[in-house]
Amino acid sequence: MRFLKFIPVIFLILCISSCTDHDVGKNTHSIFPIKPGNYWVYRISVTSADGVLSVFSYLDSVWIVNDTIIDNKKYWKEISTLRGNYYLRDSGNCVLRREATYEQIIYSTNMDTLVKDPPTYKINTNVNEVTKVPAGDFVTINFRTLVRKTGLGEGHSDLPSYNKDFFTDEQFISNSKTGIVKYVYYYLGGEVKHELVRYKLN
Repeated sequence: MRFLKFIPVIFLILCISSCTDHDVGKNTHSIFPIKPGNYWVYRISVTSADGVLSVFSYLDSVWIVNDTIIDNKKYWKEISTLRGNYYLRDSGNCVLRREATYEQIIYSTNMDTLVKDPPTYKINTNVNEVTKVPAGDFVTINFRTLVRKTGLGEGHSDLPSYNKDFFTDEQFISNSKTGIVKYVYYYLGGEVKHELVRYKLN
């Protein structure tokens, strides 16, 4: 019976340890396959505010080169032919992207993750939905960034899922084994899509 009183303490220790930083690639449950030599090729299309679809004649190639240490943390270098270089790492259930001198969460397996100070949130929707892209059909999760329409103010503690007070800023639609199969963001009233065409995983 004396052991039972220690169960809450043990549970708390386990929770804290599960949220500590760890390196991408060493987490067997990573939500993004980070390994040197992995690469992905995406087709880019734009649907304008008036509904006109344009498909770019060029593709975006993304690949992982190697790992590097920045501020005593290990990151994996990701190169994109169109978007430049980034550094990725997995922290808890979040994938972080480092740009210049700051990090940002690009997606998270938590159902409602605060990305930064309100009014921006990251949520996880459309779990186990089938997403069709040129590379095939994939079972995916949509890591969606929501922004509060009214800007700063009261009431940020509520869950933002499907709340009419929020709009979708971007979507990372990902398969746990393949990585990001579709990335969607919005610009000047239009929709920009990056859809997976082909990939190679080591």
